[in-house]
Amino acid sequence: MNIASHSEVPHADQLMHVGLRAFFNIAAAWGLQPDQEMILLGTSDLPMFHAWKQNPISATGNTETLERISFILGI
Repeated sequence: MNIASHSEVPHADQLMHVGLRAFFNIAAAWGLQPDQEMILLGTSDLPMFHAWKQNPISATGNTETLERISFILGI
């Protein structure tokens, strides 16, 4: 049995980066407006939202946002 070592488990920030990129690609495919994207991500912080959208790598791990993204990815 091959068990992943601790170093191979993605950190929350890495998950957030990948999740946001996937989310914004899906949102674009669905034709969502920024206000709709913000609702789905659970944020009302417009500067933070724009920072996430322009540079997902700038985002830090947020368990609530990650959970919301996982729901979108599961649709």
